[in-house]
Amino acid sequence: MKTFSFFPKICLLLFVTGLLTYFKANAKVLTLAQADSLKRVLKGKVTPVNQVNTLLLLSEYYLLRNGELQSDLDSASTLAEDATRMSVINNLHPEYVKSLYLRGCILLEKGLRKEGKLLIRKAYGFAKLYNLPEQKGDFFEKEGHLIEQDEYHIKQKIKYYRKAILYFAQANAYDKEAPARQMLGDLLIIDNQKDQALKELNAALVAFQKAKIPDTQGVYKLMASIYIQMGKYDKALENSISAVKTAEYLKDSSLQMSSIYNTTALVYYYLKQEKPAVDYWEKALVIAKKYQEKSYIQMISGNIITAKARINDYKGALKDLIFFEKKYAKDLSAEMIGRIPYLYLNIYIGLREFDKAQQHYQKVWDIFSTLTPEQAYYKFYLNSITRYLVETHQYKKAYPLLLDYEKIAIQEKNYLYLSLAYQNIYKADSALGRLQEAIEHLKLYKVASDSLLNIEKAKQLINLQVKFETEQKDKNIQILQQKTEIQNSIIQNERVLKVNIIAGAVILLLLLVISVSRYRLKQKVNLQLEKKQAEINQQNDLLKKLLNEKEWLLREIHHRVKNNLQVVISLLNAQSAHLNNQDAIVAIQKSQQRMQAISLIHQKLYQTDGLSTIDMRWYIAELISYVKEYSNFKQKITMDYVLDDVTLDVSQAVPVGLILNEVINNAIKYAFPNQSNGVIRICLQLDEQNFVHLGVRDNGIGLPDDFLQHTSESLGVNLIYGLAEQIDGNVEITSDHGVKVKIVFPLHKELVNV
Repeated sequence: MKTFSFFPKICLLLFVTGLLTYFKANAKVLTLAQADSLKRVLKGKVTPVNQVNTLLLLSEYYLLRNGELQSDLDSASTLAEDATRMSVINNLHPEYVKSLYLRGCILLEKGLRKEGKLLIRKAYGFAKLYNLPEQKGDFFEKEGHLIEQDEYHIKQKIKYYRKAILYFAQANAYDKEAPARQMLGDLLIIDNQKDQALKELNAALVAFQKAKIPDTQGVYKLMASIYIQMGKYDKALENSISAVKTAEYLKDSSLQMSSIYNTTALVYYYLKQEKPAVDYWEKALVIAKKYQEKSYIQMISGNIITAKARINDYKGALKDLIFFEKKYAKDLSAEMIGRIPYLYLNIYIGLREFDKAQQHYQKVWDIFSTLTPEQAYYKFYLNSITRYLVETHQYKKAYPLLLDYEKIAIQEKNYLYLSLAYQNIYKADSALGRLQEAIEHLKLYKVASDSLLNIEKAKQLINLQVKFETEQKDKNIQILQQKTEIQNSIIQNERVLKVNIIAGAVILLLLLVISVSRYRLKQKVNLQLEKKQAEINQQNDLLKKLLNEKEWLLREIHHRVKNNLQVVISLLNAQSAHLNNQDAIVAIQKSQQRMQAISLIHQKLYQTDGLSTIDMRWYIAELISYVKEYSNFKQKITMDYVLDDVTLDVSQAVPVGLILNEVINNAIKYAFPNQSNGVIRICLQLDEQNFVHLGVRDNGIGLPDDFLQHTSESLGVNLIYGLAEQIDGNVEITSDHGVKVKIVFPLHKELVNV
């Protein structure tokens, strides 16, 4: 093949049609100029520029074709040389420089590095001579690509890509600027310039949009990785889901999907959402196995084992780890060789098998001793070492390491690591007798835990999918329209060829008119539907926002009330440890019990969907369990209860809980003085008139003969009457073979109407 003009036209049309089919089958995105060049050739509008661009496109096709066949490189070289000759004949400067670059890349692919670099530098000389900014950018992009990607050359590599982007932006070559900015963002991540990397990746998204290229999943994945490192998991999750959605929409089946799923899983893992994390890791593992990428397979398998250990499935994690180690014993990567002792150590700590953990601890310590705080695995090994030392009561040795771990967590603003650090420091302080420091670190642990799993982030996790789809709606429509346009263009071009062969130009024209007419009609209908859908979505978004705000506020109130009560209980407990007066200690303990009765209600409220009502069957069972545990009574006392399905709101549930706490504790304390077997029976029923009957009865010694119900000076009795009055209840206390307390009160009208 000497020149383009020697191609028989029918052979060229068939070849180009086949090429378009190949691009379609392999989801390769053509630039607008390339697609236009091919369409013009198919329509017979073959100008010299179109001829040269088509030759360049065909040459690039053979160069990038799967496999490394010499025949493909020879075909690519012949086509590129024809493009060079035609560019010279027709005085086409940009196309001439492009052909030189392409020929240089072909030589590099053949292994002729010296000749290839010389030809690329020659192309750059002509690009400067003819003042072609896009072609200048091509040179720096190719030079940057050829530089080694290691710590000694990373700065120079970044410098070349910045120059390339500058020229691509000057030429409005968005199809080249976009991937160059994506590559620059990746390099900046490696060079630990996270803020600059985010800036470049955001600019890459804009360039991809201007170039009308939808393949942005790689950009979103890189942004998610940066936000993971910065500890901004809400933004990391948003970007990782964008990467997944974009890739799945474009049916990306490359190895990149494994990396995208892995990154998404990591975000969920750091947010303590283990189930979706494992689901995404399993997807990533399927793709890694498909491409037989051993490094990916080993890394993801290790991540799944770590997640199982996190949810306390230590036996399952140990089984998987043993199988994994046997299967890949001969092919373990350097990373996994160091990671396996770390996994065994964490699993055996979880299983409380410290004798087996000890040998792996020594291996982990030996590896840890060679690391510096700047290295990625330093904090993971440090966490496992401190965890082992705390669990084996080596608190003095653990303490300085824990402070080091705290420092790293604060620097990274990582609340997961920070909560783990404060939890272990609190244990160490308690064991070493540093009570004041223990209380302070316990408070810090709760703050870190709240910051990691606060209600706002929980709401984000639940609604992020809906939010993402709403925010990305316009973008998805644009992507769909673009893909539809490309597919329709390919279909139309294929029809042109068939019609030219079978029926001629007249039938082709008719088909084109019909296709355009149907397309316009479809566009009008779609536009109307989109407007209606936008109105509906706007109303739904407003309602969701109002509802979510209300639920968030109520849940936050219950959460804070519960936490504050727990802090007060802890403070009272700490205070009682320093008291010698038995009456004061008993009074504090009673106060703690009453606060716990209230705390259980608020705990249930913020953990469930119902934010104002309590299931009393659950609550009474929990309260009895707490009283048993706290009282630690030695008598053989049986707790028996008959409970209807009764639901109370907070204003009634709190007094009922306090009444039950008083009555049950009094029965345990006074009803059975002779260590005899005793029974305390609790009954809760709702009658047809919506009156609640609450009864507590014991078979103990009963009340003294001179007991006066209404004049008793007992705080407990007065408290019972006072609380019953709050719920408009009637109290009846009788003594007959034991004490029976019965309270009848009306159910709130709001609950009656539900």
